[in-house]
Amino acid sequence: MFSLPLAQDNTLAIARDSAENLKQVGATVIQTRAGDASPAGTQVGSSDLKARVDIANASHADLFVSIHNDAATSKDVQGTTTYYSQDNPQSVESLRLAQAIQSSMIETLGTVDHGVREAMFYVIHHTTMPAVLVEVAYISNPTEEKLLADPAFRQKAADGIYKGILAYYASL
Repeated sequence: MFSLPLAQDNTLAIARDSAENLKQVGATVIQTRAGDASPAGTQVGSSDLKARVDIANASHADLFVSIHNDAATSKDVQGTTTYYSQDNPQSVESLRLAQAIQSSMIETLGTVDHGVREAMFYVIHHTTMPAVLVEVAYISNPTEEKLLADPAFRQKAADGIYKGILAYYASL
């Protein structure tokens, strides 16, 4: 019997691998979630999102990257998208970061390019540093769901995020 990991397991694995990549080049990485527990304790939903933003803002982080699996009502939709918020106080830098990560993700993963899009997602809207939300692939697409369950694909996604961050800093 084959069992696919839950979406949060996929994203946590990608986040851990991204963190390890960044630590290897001397970055200090603060993860808002290191396991199954929410940073808001037993609270979910907006309390969880607020807790993540509070952690990032209180730490005076240089960047905020939120990693997700996308979903759609159609099982045919697939691809990668990176979001930024025009209302983030660092919106210009958020856009530049989103472009660097999206480009790197597409190059590394070879997924369908849904581009960089603007959105009002809480975590990228309320953070005070350049912030992006990366939708790695569609968990609602059976092919991409299997890819997201594959440790090699998740490592490639982490590498794409890492290379995008490096490209962003190289462009400063």
